[in-house]
Amino acid sequence: MSQEKFPQEEVEKLKVLARVEETFPDADACADCAEARKKSGDPTDLCRTHLKQIYGI
Repeated sequence: MSQEKFPQEEVEKLKVLARVEETFPDADACADCAEARKKSGDPTDLCRTHLKQIYGI
């Protein structure tokens, strides 16, 4: 059985998508994210903790 290989760029894109899917449900329930969204007017704004999670740091 042969294994399909993905280019590194594709792997990184999939990792980012996974982090986004994991982060936003938590961020939607986060008081700090709610405050950041209120201040910025951006309904997708994130607090520092969730920004780090999105960027994988």
